[in-house]
Amino acid sequence: MRTLTKLTALAFAGFVLGTASASADDNCKFHWVIGQGFTLICDGNSVTIPGPGAGGGFPPPPPPPGVKKVCVYKGPHYTGQHVCVNAGMSDSHINLAWNNQVTSLKVFGGAKIKLCQNFNYGGFCNTFWGNVPQLGGPLNNNASSYQTW
Repeated sequence: MRTLTKLTALAFAGFVLGTASASADDNCKFHWVIGQGFTLICDGNSVTIPGPGAGGGFPPPPPPPGVKKVCVYKGPHYTGQHVCVNAGMSDSHINLAWNNQVTSLKVFGGAKIKLCQNFNYGGFCNTFWGNVPQLGGPLNNNASSYQTW
């Protein structure tokens, strides 16, 4: 059962009990920093649960070598709340929590991300293949759709 549901269950168990485990056939790692929160990574997928006083989470650990992933942040220089997606994910209508909120981004493993101002990949768009500590111009806190590969 290698799904986000299992990751969330393990992450919740780790949050409540301070530890979590997975079966031997799962390739899982658990990263916990007291007072900051934790990240559970299984087979390249991850769930991050921010801890109290963490200000919305801590920087995600880099993915394993070869994993293509993009992380976006609400603050400049990779600060504040963040969300990471594997390459190949897209969203033509970013939800309210993240719509017009992206300020910086990190790219791992050769992934690329196309951010667009409007829903359905409309308006001004730009493609990024490297880390961007501060989005400038028309996309800073103004992205409503994205594609990754």
